[in-house]
Amino acid sequence: MQITVLNGVSAREGAKVHRLQPLMGAVLLALVVDGVNGPVDADRLLRLAWADGSAGRHVLHQTITRLRAELGRDRIEHDRGTDTYRFVARPGDSVDLWTWRELVDLCVKRSTSDPYAAVHLWERALSRWPMTGLRGLPATPGMDTLISGLRAERLRAVEQQAEVQLQLGLHSQVTIQLTPLVQEFWQREHLRGLLMTALSREQRGPDAVTLYRTYADRLANETGGAPGRQLQRLAEQITTNSMPPQELVLPPLPPADQAVIASGADPNELSIARMCVTLLDAHPAAPYNTALDRASTLTVMALFERLSRLETENLEFGHRFARAAIINHGISRFFELGALPPGWYSMHRAVNLASPDARVIYAHRDAALVAHSRQQLRENDSVDFVRGSILSAQRLLEEPAVHELFQLDKPLSEREPVAVVDRHEINMVSPVHDLKAMYAVLVEQMPAGSMLAITAPTPKDMDPRIAEHLAEVFGGRPTSEAIHVRTAEELVAVVPDGLELLPPSPTDSFRFWPEPGPAGVPGPWRQNSIVAIKR
Repeated sequence: MQITVLNGVSAREGAKVHRLQPLMGAVLLALVVDGVNGPVDADRLLRLAWADGSAGRHVLHQTITRLRAELGRDRIEHDRGTDTYRFVARPGDSVDLWTWRELVDLCVKRSTSDPYAAVHLWERALSRWPMTGLRGLPATPGMDTLISGLRAERLRAVEQQAEVQLQLGLHSQVTIQLTPLVQEFWQREHLRGLLMTALSREQRGPDAVTLYRTYADRLANETGGAPGRQLQRLAEQITTNSMPPQELVLPPLPPADQAVIASGADPNELSIARMCVTLLDAHPAAPYNTALDRASTLTVMALFERLSRLETENLEFGHRFARAAIINHGISRFFELGALPPGWYSMHRAVNLASPDARVIYAHRDAALVAHSRQQLRENDSVDFVRGSILSAQRLLEEPAVHELFQLDKPLSEREPVAVVDRHEINMVSPVHDLKAMYAVLVEQMPAGSMLAITAPTPKDMDPRIAEHLAEVFGGRPTSEAIHVRTAEELVAVVPDGLELLPPSPTDSFRFWPEPGPAGVPGPWRQNSIVAIKR
């Protein structure tokens, strides 16, 4: 069940939207907000939902009975001894406020360790909670206090976002974002100070001073008070032109971002391959991704922790497949489509452990990624990286490294078997393409004993929030890629004729050649793998 409180109180379970009357919504909001610190007593709920708090406990109990009927009795516990209530989430339930707080916690941590990614993370976090939210609730003193506290929580997040933006020299963004908020929440001095700093750095010192004086006059007239010491000091610095030097020393761009730029890629364009790298290693010192890649991936990971495990299972499947192909089938030639840039997770590392003389060729459609990867692999003679896609299978075979791997100069009967692996590119190929025919172009050039291994996420039983949040991540962002999912049946359908599925195909990736240790567990987003052999 999805509980929403940040933009109107509502509850949804799949396609079913639960009907919550205003008082039911008020009680649910209180349980979600106050319940984080423990059970909420009945008197507190009465003060929040009813203006004078005198509606009577029987009215509260009736409201909660109706709420239980909508949400499920077990989701709201009642301790009769203390007359307190508590919201209890079932496994798989989500509350947008709780998720938002987890995302903000991530933003705060990244603000110091990875400010370039933090800017994007703050943007995504704050977009999930519009300032116009929290409306349509009972107009009681208790509810007004509750809502004020929540809005103050969001404003603190806005201030923290502005701090990072100022650190990175994004002064104009701060000016645009904070100007209307300073007018509405005129007594928040730190918010005003951030706007004054942004104006000063935009060479608009007089506007910053006016912003201060207007506030000081209003404060004196309405409260008899004066601005705080920090704001006074800032105003004096701006007035006397004694602000710290305007030439900001920006934080160094992380090595991962530098590598992407050096390869010729656009750092403002999302890359699914680089996001997969982030799933495996989200540190800014990782080999090849950008702040935008990291922020986009971390946002989805904060909402669905299972996503990281999904990519890890994909990685582990590839490694186990490679070992099985070498040990059980005598294969020493591997060709991976849509491969990620080289890293500790790359398949050739597992291949070369089992067979040091084995040959691995990777392919990817992104020219910049290929250029970076070739540079990383320049001292490894057994591994190469070529530009190409299964969408142009014949052209792939014409690449010299692939031509040699498949031994196309020899008769088919004299060639060594090849293992073709596709754990990522299939997920970027629309179902409108005939993948079966494309794979067949490769399979026709492979001798008996060759193998095909494919992994793809499935839409079956997929939590609808995953699709929503992926659309949110990619929506409006420059990218030439999109994620496509396939059912187990659709995955089997792309296997070319002449190949025999090996058990337990198709099934969860972690069920292939399981090793001792923690077993995989199906989550809200599953992926299937298949392994097939040419007889």
